Amino acid sequence: MPLSPLPFFLLLLLFFLFLRPFYLVPHPNTLPSTPTSSSKQEVGGGQKRGLDAYSSSPAYAFLLYEEAQRRQQQVDYRRMTRVAISSLREFDEETPVALLRFEKTNELDLLGSKGPLFDFPLPSPKTRGASSAYRMTFLKLHIARLPFRSVLFFDSDVLFFSSPFPLFSLFEPRLLSSRLRFGKETVAAPVAYWLKERPLTSGGPIGVLPSKTLFRDAIDEGVKGERFDGEMDYLIRRFNSTFFPLPDRSIVLVGEFAKDDPAFRALRVRRVEDALTVHFVAHWKPTILSSSTVEKRYGPDSTLSSIYRRWETIDQSSRL
Repeated sequence: MPLSPLPFFLLLLLFFLFLRPFYLVPHPNTLPSTPTSSSKQEVGGGQKRGLDAYSSSPAYAFLLYEEAQRRQQQVDYRRMTRVAISSLREFDEETPVALLRFEKTNELDLLGSKGPLFDFPLPSPKTRGASSAYRMTFLKLHIARLPFRSVLFFDSDVLFFSSPFPLFSLFEPRLLSSRLRFGKETVAAPVAYWLKERPLTSGGPIGVLPSKTLFRDAIDEGVKGERFDGEMDYLIRRFNSTFFPLPDRSIVLVGEFAKDDPAFRALRVRRVEDALTVHFVAHWKPTILSSSTVEKRYGPDSTLSSIYRRWETIDQSSRL
């Protein structure tokens, strides 16, 4: 009696629905090659399109902080956001960018970004941080409500050195598998390698599959009965045991290129060109620390000086 083909087809279906994402997704510490423009032609195409046209597309997201916080920290986040997006557009002009903001003014004209850029005004966050500055950082969690297939969030104080687009193919199948197989929402993020505990980091990139349930307690309920110093503490408590680690080179602290900085010993990349982003944390903000100051301290031929010169070049050209 011949065997029925039904069991075989059932096993094949189970493989493609549940096991395939785990076997065919590259290791998190490797990046596939960036897709050609033709493979993304329908998402961009060089023409202005409405938001609905990108509902099945991945997107990048940035948060523009309110004016009061910029004055308090003496950091021009509007300027840094413009440079960050402009440096991203050197490698990807087609994927849409979502600009999350707490401002009442229209920032789109100030950015002058290439490629599709959409504005998302946000209400005041319900979750309270240790200070008004940290309270505002919870606004980045609204990436879970953006009308895109998937979202990669980046802080504004970064500079891109390669395309982040391949990251989507790394984390999308893993997060989808977690949702379908285990009914759990989680996030993708790099490891905070500069901390002893090595938790996830919220400075970006943060990868999510938008849904109504992800971050719901923070967005809709204000995390009742709980208080966090900042959104990173919230993400660690909620997702540190389930998050999908993105490649090490996704975020490289600029201090790695300064011998007198604690991050120098980490040396995640030997060449800055191997980094996806360089993050200007703490006192390293390029709106405060100029390239001439860096050159005097570390030498004009240092990698650190070249990073600051590139930031200033993009800053000048993106104002035109």
